Amino acid sequence: MKKILAAILCITSLLTMLVMTACTADNGKAGRTVVDMQGNTIVLPEKVEKYTTVYSSAVPMLAMLDEDMAHCVMYPKSSWFEYWEFAMFDGIADHAQRVNKREVTAEQIIASGTEVFFWNKASHQELVNSLTAVGIACVNVQVNTTADLLKALEIITEVLDTDYARNQLKKYKARFSQYEEYVKEQVKLIPTAERKSVLVLGNVDTLVGYGANTYSYAWTTLTGLNYILPSNDGANEVTLNMEQIYQFAPDVIVANGIFDVPTTYSDPTWSVLRATQNNLLLSNPSVLDFWSMPTAEAPLQYIWALNKFYPQYAGTLKLEEEIISFYKEFYAYEMSAADVEAIVNGTHFLIGK
Repeated sequence: MKKILAAILCITSLLTMLVMTACTADNGKAGRTVVDMQGNTIVLPEKVEKYTTVYSSAVPMLAMLDEDMAHCVMYPKSSWFEYWEFAMFDGIADHAQRVNKREVTAEQIIASGTEVFFWNKASHQELVNSLTAVGIACVNVQVNTTADLLKALEIITEVLDTDYARNQLKKYKARFSQYEEYVKEQVKLIPTAERKSVLVLGNVDTLVGYGANTYSYAWTTLTGLNYILPSNDGANEVTLNMEQIYQFAPDVIVANGIFDVPTTYSDPTWSVLRATQNNLLLSNPSVLDFWSMPTAEAPLQYIWALNKFYPQYAGTLKLEEEIISFYKEFYAYEMSAADVEAIVNGTHFLIGK
């Protein structure tokens, strides 16, 4: 009888514990988790007060979902958003430190009070191991495709767990879908004979081309361009030389990097190309990141490409108005018409100088 009573008490105690655990999960945030881009289940703090990222493309995602990046304590230095970070996020230097993402240490991140670390690539793994060992939630948000982008934004929203982030994500998805569908419909109107060939490069000095499994291929084909593969061996990145570029003879050349457009146009190496002669050797627009990357500003690339390469099929959406509207809605920033013009025309290397 005593054994039966003890068993009953044990079962009762276990059921009580399970009910209490369920109540905690339902009524509080303690023990909440998120599944990151690698499929790992990450245990999160009840409320995120401080986060760090060393992933440059995560900056515009976080900036959109965390108002003024108020909870950021550490983020990577970057040559392309060095001006915009201070122009758009007044006071960020008061609470966030800019670091060299290749040199930052686990000790620095731990000392910052970081609770969540957003990361993306294998080279961060040692850092992730050290941070995980002391209880910092390390959430992978690596993005390679449009589908990845929307998923990563959902993950970040879940991590931040604020009404602001959820609201922003809802508006963003609607805008993204609007732009994507609009461009697809306009591209259908472009006759095959009028489709332009495009070569995408890392920059005019590095001459790196990108394969068919890259985002460069995705955004160019979406916007009605005929993509020139830099090689036939399936490689994602290929270093080219000018002789190869002359042979490709592209209608359009887009460089992901920022370069001095007037100087390059006057350089005999580039001036002989058809793309240059037609003013279609372009520095890809960038603000917080290059629009040609699969990150938060990516939908602007679609509208920009349509207007730049097929203005007669661009439809009713006005590029400059859409840019101003986008940054106002998602970053609470009133961009000037002069800055918009520089961004659209690829002379944004001068902004902030």
